[in-house]
Amino acid sequence: MRLGLVLIVALPLLAACGWHLRGTTGATLPSALAVLRVQRSGGGGEYDPLLIAVRDALQVQGGAKVADGKDLPTLFLYNEMVTNRVLSVDSTVKVREYMLRYEVSFRVTDAHGNEMAPPQTVIMQRPVTFDRLNVLAKEREESQLLSELKRDAAQQILQRLSQLGRPG
Repeated sequence: MRLGLVLIVALPLLAACGWHLRGTTGATLPSALAVLRVQRSGGGGEYDPLLIAVRDALQVQGGAKVADGKDLPTLFLYNEMVTNRVLSVDSTVKVREYMLRYEVSFRVTDAHGNEMAPPQTVIMQRPVTFDRLNVLAKEREESQLLSELKRDAAQQILQRLSQLGRPG
């Protein structure tokens, strides 16, 4: 009974503060992007993790239809880079922590090839600790972090696309 009462009081408060489960907030795309094509430079193929993340975000949260037609607005993804920067070292000058940085640029053109917005770059980064005794585990952790950074970058791209054509 008490738990039910707590939930009845807590849920409206959480909704009122703007809190949402990750990935549940939709982004309203401009009508010009209701159907679009997504391309990535440098290959990577149909199963490229960034391409999959962007397509999923556009379809699930943006409500857009992703197609392969030639006469469609196109989202071009290019200049994907992953870099590491040392943040700290231990007393034996071995790396203890570094910053994993993921960067991808994108641009949007209409069906005639005219730019709809200037090229933009999304930068995501996360600190990673390094343990030389657990190298394999840390490599797996870095791989998972990189996948998360790509999904987060896809969310940022979706949010920026939803702002196209809006004043301010």
